Amino acid sequence: MANLNSEIEELIRKKVTWESLPASVQQQLGNSPKEYDKSISQFSIRNQLRYRGNLVRHVKRDERRYYEELVEFSKKNLMLFPYHLSDVVIKGLRITPFQYYIMVLETIMGQEKSYDSLPNFTAVDCLRLLGIGRNQYIDLMNQTRSKTKFGGFSTSLFRKSYRDLLPVRPVSDVPVLPWWVVQVGYITEDDVKLLTKQEKTIVDQIIDSGPCPAGQLAYKDVHNLYLRGLIYFDIFIEDDDYMTMPPLEGFVMNRVTGDYFETLLYKIFVSMDEKTTVGETANLLQIDLALVKDAVSLYCRLGFAKKKNADLDSDTVHPSWYDHCENTGVRIRCGSVMSVSSDEEDSLLKELNMALETDTESWEETIDSKDDSDHKEPEEKSVDEKVSTKKIGFLFDSTLTAYLMMGNLSHSLKNHAVTMFEVGKLSDESMDAFLAELNKISAAEAEGEAGVYFTAAMTLKETILNLRSNQTLKDFDLCLGLDLVRVESLQSLDQSTVSRLLQKNYSLLVSMAPLTHQLRALNHHLPPNLGPSLPELASPWFKFFIYQRTGLGPPSLLLPKGWKVKALPKPLQHSAILHITTWGHEPTEIPVGGALNLLQDALIHSPVLIQAFSTQLDEKAETKLVPFPFEDLEKKFGEGLKNLKDLVDLESTCGYVTLVNLAEKQTEEQRQYSPAGDPLDSDSEQLLAQEVDSVDSPMAGIPPTRPAKLSLPTRPNLKDRWIVFNVTFGLPLFNAELNQEIMKKMLTKGLVGTKSLEKMSTSFSKMGEDLLQFIRSCCDYPEIGICFTEEDGIPFPTKPVWFDGSTITKLPPVSNHLYL
Repeated sequence: MANLNSEIEELIRKKVTWESLPASVQQQLGNSPKEYDKSISQFSIRNQLRYRGNLVRHVKRDERRYYEELVEFSKKNLMLFPYHLSDVVIKGLRITPFQYYIMVLETIMGQEKSYDSLPNFTAVDCLRLLGIGRNQYIDLMNQTRSKTKFGGFSTSLFRKSYRDLLPVRPVSDVPVLPWWVVQVGYITEDDVKLLTKQEKTIVDQIIDSGPCPAGQLAYKDVHNLYLRGLIYFDIFIEDDDYMTMPPLEGFVMNRVTGDYFETLLYKIFVSMDEKTTVGETANLLQIDLALVKDAVSLYCRLGFAKKKNADLDSDTVHPSWYDHCENTGVRIRCGSVMSVSSDEEDSLLKELNMALETDTESWEETIDSKDDSDHKEPEEKSVDEKVSTKKIGFLFDSTLTAYLMMGNLSHSLKNHAVTMFEVGKLSDESMDAFLAELNKISAAEAEGEAGVYFTAAMTLKETILNLRSNQTLKDFDLCLGLDLVRVESLQSLDQSTVSRLLQKNYSLLVSMAPLTHQLRALNHHLPPNLGPSLPELASPWFKFFIYQRTGLGPPSLLLPKGWKVKALPKPLQHSAILHITTWGHEPTEIPVGGALNLLQDALIHSPVLIQAFSTQLDEKAETKLVPFPFEDLEKKFGEGLKNLKDLVDLESTCGYVTLVNLAEKQTEEQRQYSPAGDPLDSDSEQLLAQEVDSVDSPMAGIPPTRPAKLSLPTRPNLKDRWIVFNVTFGLPLFNAELNQEIMKKMLTKGLVGTKSLEKMSTSFSKMGEDLLQFIRSCCDYPEIGICFTEEDGIPFPTKPVWFDGSTITKLPPVSNHLYL
């Protein structure tokens, strides 16, 4: 199916008929109603829309056929089972989620695809229902390729049937919660004959009285009916429900497909929190409430979210559920059965109810003592939460999650890292458990190549502790909790949604450094951001802006994507080491001899920044990281810092300046040296001359004619030349000492105060305008200029930008040209 125009998709979702379409849209469709009908059919199947109540009912007359095509498309594209259509798919087509995923696995096994071909959420649901994860799938594929007795080799003719290798019923321990609603599936007379008396009673009750919560029925009977595929569960979500998001357990990181529901799931992941209702989340994202409910319902089904206040009355819960509620986190409130009858049966019921109350109370006390910290902490925070629900947001990118996952630090810590990457956020409610895992990391382990992983984890721990409980932040009423938020997850939302989300939830943002992002929404005054508020501030453009305005910097060349390089400018050719940054990636340092081949490959995909990075003795340049706000001594350090502080407000924000030492040769005065190379004073020089003249040996030959002064060639000496290489805003995690210095400056210099934050917002706004104007001047965009809207990313260069060490000038004439 071809992708549709987003405007057309929105009109179909709003159920706009052909006659009501704008003339421009009708023209896009070739003024053909049939083309619009085709688009309606494609969109409805791709987005798993219900037949009734949507435009597709006017296009496809056969409802059953429509749902068959929908299921076939979903299965072919490995999409999630359409749980929101369970009443039609299960009852009408008699396809249960278990049977659906059996067909999905049978399809990819027949095509001999790898397990990674399953999208993330589909793989999670397969694991939940079928018990087939990565290792089990590989084992199944090996069994299908097993040798046969016919010649000792495997062929498609003699291979085992894929269906025979797959399970025949869902896993026995598939989780079910008591508040899930039981619905009857497709049941035949033959199915009824195989039911026990208790199971038949349950089926009759649901058919006669309607659906009911699973907790009101016997757990074993409900479970057995579900495993047979005779019942299914609806998970109803209300507008005013609050949800909690614990660290992900059992998430499968395979791949994303970008289908409508998967995209929605990730958007809601990063937007939902314990203090926002489902209805408020839908309003915040400006997404249809029914779609948000469907997504949250799936979270609950997969165990990724839990409904708050889902406690059940002991009066209505069947006693068989008590042993199973402890693992699900559902609490049972004690109730009482009021009875006015005086007969013996009622008195027995009273005694039974009292006994159940006693058992339930003791069970609750056990749970409370077991999870004391989990339940007490929210109660202690409840007073503060009434005052303000906003928190501090620490922005990080995927580099941090990669360190936490690649470092092999601990299994539980890896679960938190997966949550940070997939959900896009680790909320304050999970922070204590996260800190407990970080506390298990030893500083002694931070050695060798893996040291960077341990350093990042330990520095992150100290950063979290400082931002959550520092007295200075308390004085400014900012110790309101801390969320870790992944920038790339925010980028999946439109910029206006990001602005609403950040303003609603956070009073202050602090960014990891360095941070690569495309969020123009951070340029807004609220909430203030101690970090790169404008995406261009974290791009190569900012380096050139600094170099040009201060008149000082390393020779630097920014080449556009597609530029063919045959030679480098002489200042870069004379640099033994080059610092090369591919757009949006980490920089690398390479010898100048291998630079051209690397550049030819890199420029095919993205722009590249090349900078000189060596001394005049062809040694790698030394760098120094200077934290700001500056102290008096630091202001005097390095050439160019004086001009820098007039250009960039380094007093009301935090970060560090990277200085590079492009040391130059320095010729000393003519001095005399001993044969060993040591400098000589006048007395030592005279003594050495006398000793040379007094040499009397046949081996010495004829005494040479000595010059008036004994001298050896002078040795070159290097003179330090520290210049600004880059300015980075935020808190670094790769260097613990630098992190502590910047954190100390941030807190002691009052950077979190209202006046300082207002000053920072004003100065950054002015600098941002100057930076954007500078970028316009460096690009060959149309004369109308480029408009930086909230949806724009960082503009790519359209021509080479060459900084020769003192100013931006025209690139020296070399045989370079752009691919045509």
